[in-house]
Amino acid sequence: MVDFKKEVAKLKDVYEDILKFEVDISQPIMPSLDFFKSRQNLYLQALQSSVETLQRSVRLVEVEEGSEEYLTQMKGIVSRLDTKDAEELKLLVEQLTELVGKAGIREEQKVELTSNIPSDIYAEVEADMNEMQKCMGSGCYRSVVILCGRILEVVLHRKYFEATQNDLLEKSPGIGLGNLIGKMNERGIHFDPGLTQQIHLINQVRVFSVHKKQQPFQPSRAQAQAIMLYTGDVLDKMFR
Repeated sequence: MVDFKKEVAKLKDVYEDILKFEVDISQPIMPSLDFFKSRQNLYLQALQSSVETLQRSVRLVEVEEGSEEYLTQMKGIVSRLDTKDAEELKLLVEQLTELVGKAGIREEQKVELTSNIPSDIYAEVEADMNEMQKCMGSGCYRSVVILCGRILEVVLHRKYFEATQNDLLEKSPGIGLGNLIGKMNERGIHFDPGLTQQIHLINQVRVFSVHKKQQPFQPSRAQAQAIMLYTGDVLDKMFR
């Protein structure tokens, strides 16, 4: 996920290098074999990349109650960062740095994988979790929920195999999460009632996110984050 505060700090560093090496930001990026022009291109590209990252990520920033005005100001500043005027850029970077220090920006809660996940599925779960974090940072909240459902399918299939030595992925590859839980109950594989409810909730939101409904369901940022944290909690409890 993009850390907005860190990205603003990166922009400040890039800007300071631009000042140090007297880079003309009004010039286009043009390929050149000349050392000084090549160096200028390097810093212009770094500036462009930093600005684009901030313009994408500012729409995902959430602030504490009472800081809404700071967020509005930050969005206005970020929208103007692609200026070719050096004096204007200097002022914008200073203002943005100051606002980030004042605004109560909410930090994203991250899911840490428990080391007790079996080694044969750890890499797969970790890959899905990393992709899920990227989706969260990009505002792809349906994808977050879908990946949470996939992670649960992987770990529940593993728990079923541990208890029965039967591989449902091989025998019933298309079995849904709900049917999988039903089969586990039939074989006497039960979880704590609270954990079961969490699994059902994650699955229900996933179903609404995946399947075509009369009214399309688009999870909010808060809903996606809650499902992500629930999934992490399920993993932690299941493999203690």
